[in-house]
Amino acid sequence: MLSAKKALPAILFAALVLFIVSANHSAPPVRDKVLEEVQIVQKDGNVIIEVQFSFPLRYLSHFPQEKGESLRIRLRPVRVPSSDANAVFRREGVVPQYADTVAIDEVIYEGDVPGGPFLTLNFARPASYQVIPGPDYRSISVVMVSVD
Repeated sequence: MLSAKKALPAILFAALVLFIVSANHSAPPVRDKVLEEVQIVQKDGNVIIEVQFSFPLRYLSHFPQEKGESLRIRLRPVRVPSSDANAVFRREGVVPQYADTVAIDEVIYEGDVPGGPFLTLNFARPASYQVIPGPDYRSISVVMVSVD
């Protein structure tokens, strides 16, 4: 049997190991959101608005097709984790960093409107663009052609 002097450090060590193991295997934080990240990047001389989703959303269509002050992209959830289930039917908006470089006012996920959900990009003035859905349903890129 261990003496009290030897048992206490062993117990403390075991408790520390259990704490570290349990902290590394805890449940992921509750996200409950759709827009993971919205950023404006420049690739090959083009300005692109990249929208990353928290879970897969299938691109269905967009309107207007090539130019407008507002771009509305219709989506359909593919697979929604339970941590984000409530977010599908909510509204959330983001003003990306450097938004003024492409005259964008806001990027809005609209899960609370009939016919939706929609991803809406509101521009400060008419813009020409091309919409490119991501291959994994977790992103959409809007390539800016010009801003009038």
